[in-house]
Amino acid sequence: MSNYLKLIFKQISKDPLDFFESDFNNIRIPQNKIKNFQKLFSLNKQQELPISYAFIAAFPYLIKVFADKRFALTPVGLIHLSSEFIEYQQLDYAAPFDIKILIKQNSSDDRGKLINIETNIYQNGTLSVSNNNTMLKRLKQKFGKRSSQSKRVNSFTGELLGVITRGEILRYSKVSADFNPIHVSSLMAKLLGFPKAIAHGMYLLNLAITKSGIQPNYLLVEFKKPCFINTTTEINRENDKIIIFSDEDKLHLDIAFREL
Repeated sequence: MSNYLKLIFKQISKDPLDFFESDFNNIRIPQNKIKNFQKLFSLNKQQELPISYAFIAAFPYLIKVFADKRFALTPVGLIHLSSEFIEYQQLDYAAPFDIKILIKQNSSDDRGKLINIETNIYQNGTLSVSNNNTMLKRLKQKFGKRSSQSKRVNSFTGELLGVITRGEILRYSKVSADFNPIHVSSLMAKLLGFPKAIAHGMYLLNLAITKSGIQPNYLLVEFKKPCFINTTTEINRENDKIIIFSDEDKLHLDIAFREL
């Protein structure tokens, strides 16, 4: 978390670019990091890593991009809205690869600033996986409380996925190197506008994929309502769609997948 907190005080350009890109070459993933991911999600050594692992592989370099003075905002409190994955060829994480990250920033909507992050992973000079993310930086840190008198809008049904515990979130933070304080500290989450710490959307995505046993080469996930620590979650899969929800009406993830 200390790296995130340092980013609060980084120098930011007064006239930020609309877009910029950064390249990182000859990257190798430590095998113990992959083993820890496999252990967390109950995968054996023979199982292929999910397509969403590409986000974890690139995350340490995304942090470096966030620290770049060309990045217009502090990443602390960034909210993940969506993530799209396209696999062009299978990526061998035991071999070196290159990453190109393109940042498009300064777009606005009524919630705050929108940031598009396009991450392309190359191996042996060939594009292997593309991951496009949209994130939001809220200008006003407020989290609306739901009225106890409000009616249910949805009525989802499914099977138990599990209780999202703080221990699992801390383990995922170590596996992914994502120590965003809104995930690991209830105090920091409250300071940033949430009632308590929330689960990583990417943790829930990897959990849904591994539990469902799917291995698509295209995936689009939309992150809906935040999933707070100690929430009992459920999962429903119908054809080429998976949802994760709680309390019958709180939709957390909407996942579409297919083979290209």
